[in-house]
Formats: sequence, structure tokens, C-alpha cells
Amino acid sequence: MVVPVAAALAGGAGAGGLALGWALTTAALTVPALLWRSRRERIFKPVALWGVAAIVLTAALGGVGLATGVLKEYRPPALTPADVVGRWSDGQGGTVTFTADGRVSAVDIDEDLGGRGLPEDTADADGPEGEGTRCSGQGTWTYEPGGGVRSQEVRTTVDACGFAPWSVGGTEDRPTLYQYIGDPDSWDLYVLRRADDGP
Repeated sequence: MVVPVAAALAGGAGAGGLALGWALTTAALTVPALLWRSRRERIFKPVALWGVAAIVLTAALGGVGLATGVLKEYRPPALTPADVVGRWSDGQGGTVTFTADGRVSAVDIDEDLGGRGLPEDTADADGPEGEGTRCSGQGTWTYEPGGGVRSQEVRTTVDACGFAPWSVGGTEDRPTLYQYIGDPDSWDLYVLRRADDGP
């Protein structure tokens, strides 16, 4: 049951959920197979057959769960430019304020998000080298709806900072804007929430 639940949380029937489900199932079957193979050479065929049966059963249960609504596929909320307007906080003293006329103000946002291509002297250091930097500045923003809710972005241009586009996450009641910190495969996120939504 762990495999279909993890696969659904990773994107359900999408490529990410399928890849995660396949990886978890393979890992769950490989370890016992390797342990038993050295003791009994004839165990390989039953393990392979039961492994295929487990994969088929996992896929079937996941499909039934998604079709019946027991498992929900995550979908980010669909925002409009009006939904973006306001003050967003990182919960650590940093804020980004979007105004209806397309202006943005960033205060103490983590520069490690991606000072992409900026000179090193454009950000102020918080402390000793290696502790990270914070960025503040004024600029403009636009909302890009993309091809669907998973590809919508909020693009900010702040001269003193080199932010990548913000992706949309969260729920309808509590949307978030986020960026990956470092490698996207690490799933280490820097998240902004509406300042009045709380932590």
C-alpha cells in the first residue's frame, strides 16, 4: 500500500508517480531476491513471477484508487494576477510584495536561490563566508499562466537579485510560490506564503 500512496503523492498517473512507483517496487523486490539467491538458486523464477505480480497489482490498485477518488492526484491551484498581488513571506524575515501595477519589492530574500550570473558584490553577506546572503531590491513582475496549472510561473525582475521564476504550489486556500534551492532533484524548496496565512 505504501508504493501506490507514494506514487500518488509524487504526481499520480504522471511520469513522476510512475517512476517513483517503479523504483520503490524494484527496490522492495531486489533486496529479498539478492538475499535468497545465494542460498537457493531455484528461487529466482518464483521471485521473478511474484515480482511481476506485485508490480501489476500495485499498478492496478493505484489505478483503482485514482479512478475512485480514494487517492487524489495533486494539482497546484490555478492563480490569476490578482491572486498574486500582496505580501508573501518566507517565514524567516524575508518578504516579497507584489503590487497590482506590476511592481515588486523584495526584502531579505535568500540569494542562494540563484544569483544567476550576477557579480558577487551585488548581494550583502549575512555573516561569515558560507552562511549565505540575503537580497533586497525593487523591480517588476509578471504572471505567466503557461500551458496549465503545473507550468504557471511568477517572473520577477529585481536588479539587485537574480531570481528564477517562482512556481505555484500549495492549495486553493493556501497557495505558495516556490523555487528549488540547488539541484531540483533534491526537492529542497524555498517557499513563500501569503503573509496573512501564517506559518
